[in-house]
Amino acid sequence: MDPIDKKIEKKSDDIEKILNEWGFGPCSLGAGNIKKSDIKRWFHNFEPGEFEDAFLILSNIQYHGNHKLRIYIEGLSKELRKIFKDDLPSVKFFPLGQSASSSGAIFLYDFRKELALPETAFPYCSVKDVDLSGVKAIVFFDDIIGSGNQALKFAEEHLEEIEIDKYYVALLAFEKGFNEVKEKACFEKVIVFSKLSEEYRAFSPESQVFPEHETRQRLQRMCKKYGEDLFPKHPLGYDDSQALIVFPHNTPNNTLPIIWASDKSGRDVVMLLPGKELSLLSGLMEPLWALKSKDTPRSVILL
Repeated sequence: MDPIDKKIEKKSDDIEKILNEWGFGPCSLGAGNIKKSDIKRWFHNFEPGEFEDAFLILSNIQYHGNHKLRIYIEGLSKELRKIFKDDLPSVKFFPLGQSASSSGAIFLYDFRKELALPETAFPYCSVKDVDLSGVKAIVFFDDIIGSGNQALKFAEEHLEEIEIDKYYVALLAFEKGFNEVKEKACFEKVIVFSKLSEEYRAFSPESQVFPEHETRQRLQRMCKKYGEDLFPKHPLGYDDSQALIVFPHNTPNNTLPIIWASDKSGRDVVMLLPGKELSLLSGLMEPLWALKSKDTPRSVILL
């Protein structure tokens, strides 16, 4: 038997446990078996001697499933209703970016349903292509603020000449990136559901993901080695974000490339979870807006 397959067999129960935590359990309509097969194939990207370290990466992925996303969107929508009150119908909503494939575009439909607004409030196009006469504010959605550089660049290039109030909404934000956007971009307010400290970064000296120094350094070397082939300019995630965050619909490019990237050089590399493409899970579960949650949002940060 192949040495990687032997190691996978020994970890079979642990892999099943991880899949259950991600929502690929017995009720996932066969998606669990498909994703288990993906995990097994992904392990073959590594050398046998790297298997245990690859498993450490797998077991520390921070998977934000549909149930959590429902809570985030409910909480952020509540905050938007509080800010705009009766003016909400006069607000337009966009993904942060210039195309429909921008990260925030994935959640537009769910925010529209939660806010009970018509399709016209969510144009699904660039803000520069929309007539803003009579519009009292514009809101931009994103999944995660990493370094904040993407938001800063977008605001500088496309928003500074727009005179109406601009707001930026993200599900999650790393603390440093959040502060950068809040202090330097032209947004009236930056609203996120939850802020993440340096402890959530994989290889930060303050990391609580891998708190043991030697382990952290060894994992960083391995992730950088493969990341340099997969995402050469950002081998540890966009702007060195070092994130382990995954959503059901996509994986942010802030996350370690060994999780989501494919090798453009033709080498046989298997993505564990896709980037901006829809994942297997999204096609097999109800839309986020259809999932009712009794949970109270843990925190919404508004600055």
